[in-house]
Amino acid sequence: TDARTFRRQLEGYMDSTTDLVNCRRGCAPDRFGRSQCFCGNYWPIVKQVRVWSRNWSVLSTGGVLVDAPGVHDDNSARDAVVKRKLKDADAVWIVSNIVRAVNDKTARDMLGEHFRRQLLMDGQFGALAFIATQSDVLDRSEAVRSLRLPAGTSLLQCAQARNQFTVQRLKQDFHAGLREMAAQAGSADADALVSRFDLPIFTVSSMDYQKLKGLRPADGPPRVWATPEQTLIPRLARHVRRAALLRRKALSL
Repeated sequence: TDARTFRRQLEGYMDSTTDLVNCRRGCAPDRFGRSQCFCGNYWPIVKQVRVWSRNWSVLSTGGVLVDAPGVHDDNSARDAVVKRKLKDADAVWIVSNIVRAVNDKTARDMLGEHFRRQLLMDGQFGALAFIATQSDVLDRSEAVRSLRLPAGTSLLQCAQARNQFTVQRLKQDFHAGLREMAAQAGSADADALVSRFDLPIFTVSSMDYQKLKGLRPADGPPRVWATPEQTLIPRLARHVRRAALLRRKALSL
């Protein structure tokens, strides 16, 4: 099965935007012109979807990726799911669109005091990472203005500058949170806590990566990045393989 067909097979169980399943095609309308098809989807009653393959090299060292619902979900059942997943996880990724990453309330809350303290208690604080997505989506003139770049800055240079700004800002927030925790705990050595933990940050573009790898031939050329490595998807994949391998080694001791 190719990737496109595989995705379509999954959508019926995961997509909440359209009626994808249980529709009888060609059914005649009633006398008022209304469709008599009984359409619906499975996602409201799906607890989880598990997908497995031997062909995914990113998971070759035993990693398992869990796409949990967002925190602070209005749906109490989904909110309970994500809290349980966070508690059971060996590592936690915070994922946010790069446009919102620095100011995204949810992302900032995830780096907030309660979340940081919980991760520290569960021994997961060193396994935290931040993924800023859609690094290829930007307006050159807006980026030049907001980042105060020279007028002749290219789209690629704008994207690189925004990535750098995002990484610096997120790390500042992360380190400030650590210092706050140290102060509240009455510790005078906040620098020791800051030096103990790092926050890996990946500013990725899955769309440009897929285009560069020939996976989206009908969608035109990549918008910003010239090589797969520049999209940081390969770097993120290496991070997954390395983290899973280190976890397996730790469990074997």
